[in-house]
Amino acid sequence: MNNPRVSVITITYGHEKYIIDTIEGIVKQEYNGEIEYIISNDCSPDDTDKIITDYLTRINIPANITIKYTKQEKNIGIIPNFIWALKQATGKYISFCEGDDFWTDYQKLAKQISFLEANDTYVLSNTDCDAYYQDSGMLVKNINFLNRKKYRCINDLFPAKDILDANYIIRTASVVFKASFLNEYYNSDFFKVYADKLMMADTPLWTFLSTKGKFHYLNSSTMVYRVSESGVSNSTNEKKSLQFDISVCDMKYAMIFDNHYSFSKFLKCKNKVIYNHLNVNALIKKLDLYYLFPKELNSKNTLLAKYASKSNLFKVFLKYKFRITLMFYNQLCKI
Repeated sequence: MNNPRVSVITITYGHEKYIIDTIEGIVKQEYNGEIEYIISNDCSPDDTDKIITDYLTRINIPANITIKYTKQEKNIGIIPNFIWALKQATGKYISFCEGDDFWTDYQKLAKQISFLEANDTYVLSNTDCDAYYQDSGMLVKNINFLNRKKYRCINDLFPAKDILDANYIIRTASVVFKASFLNEYYNSDFFKVYADKLMMADTPLWTFLSTKGKFHYLNSSTMVYRVSESGVSNSTNEKKSLQFDISVCDMKYAMIFDNHYSFSKFLKCKNKVIYNHLNVNALIKKLDLYYLFPKELNSKNTLLAKYASKSNLFKVFLKYKFRITLMFYNQLCKI
């Protein structure tokens, strides 16, 4: 086996209906190298554990694949579970496939790692994908390409602006990245202060990696992610959606405004126009949340509330935001 070791990570919770598809997509990979497959079950309340253990005992696992399965003793949460699994990885490259997604291209790893091995200036490879709407059974092909077209960011090099501005440019289950920068990320001020306080772990990592090299895009669908349509309008999901939106804002404010985090300094030195653009966009988007959900935001100790309390601009925006947005944008870009 000539190719380097790759660590594939699956985190799962309550995925008894889907986890077999996920595992099969990894064990069927046609990769001429060692695959370290890490599965971390966050103490699922359903039969996910039984299904995984039964499946692993009855299948023939290829000789180049080592499966390391762990069931957490108690539920630790999606972000701590993600970070825990990531820290178990020992491969030169790392890839993800969560327990409700699955890979459809059995040469996915081979294609992406071959590219990264041949191109030193690239640190991450991601691909197109399909979306499966669980309730309706509808499969939408090449959904990531459609997103890229929508946000006009089809290119090789992903600046931080594209990652933080647009939604779902990079699908987590499509990624393979070089692990050599992880220790630097773990030791960063951002990771130490904010990693366990946010509701997403992938976007901050992509943003950090964007300062280390280029991102490769393979214009071919290699995976499917599931979309649950049921219960979107119920209060529980609305609350979770709002909490996630607030957490996204917190992440942006922490990365862009917090001068203790090296990424903020990197942005200021590298491109002041992009830095100011991200400032304004993050401000405007989060003011919309303040306008619509003032009680929810004021009752939570969010980073957004922290920044809002320091600036009278927020109060002015809330009163006249549509009238002065353009004026404020032009003024800030001159700083």
